Amino acid sequence: MRNDDPEATAPPELTQTFNETFVLSDGDVISMSEWYRRDHFLPSLAAIAEKPTWQLQRAECFKRILDETHWRNWHYCLREAKTGLGKAMILSKLKTLWPNASDQELEHYVLQFYLVTLTSSAALSAMAANFYKLDKMKQLEFDLYLQYQRDIMLLDVQIMGVARAHGRFGRCLQHR
Repeated sequence: MRNDDPEATAPPELTQTFNETFVLSDGDVISMSEWYRRDHFLPSLAAIAEKPTWQLQRAECFKRILDETHWRNWHYCLREAKTGLGKAMILSKLKTLWPNASDQELEHYVLQFYLVTLTSSAALSAMAANFYKLDKMKQLEFDLYLQYQRDIMLLDVQIMGVARAHGRFGRCLQHR
């Protein structure tokens, strides 16, 4: 969705999250927005620019857009988990990245990565539309990829919820 109003501002929660200073990067504690620019978005632009031909730059840009879907889906599935077991499944996977974080901190990290990847995806998509012929058909392919990945992740979460609801999962674990 496009907003041409120059006075439009981001919601306060988004601005606050992006301006939080807690990210450790190269020994410095920096804000999320600085990390986004310095360590996330600029390297993507550099990777695209270093490709020797327009076709390879286009392919790299499209790859980078698709790479951004992962954290968007983690956030979605965590939010849509219907049972504690489904949510715990996602959080346990995140514990491999942040072993000392509480569940609340993990949920906050997922939100932050969601915001970063959503922002990156939007910026890369705008660039791709202007320079690399990202048309409606290709955007629909990207949307299909996002939905396909989301459905697979959500199916895993829902299966755990159904198993828990019917008590089979707990009995299976007891017999191991």
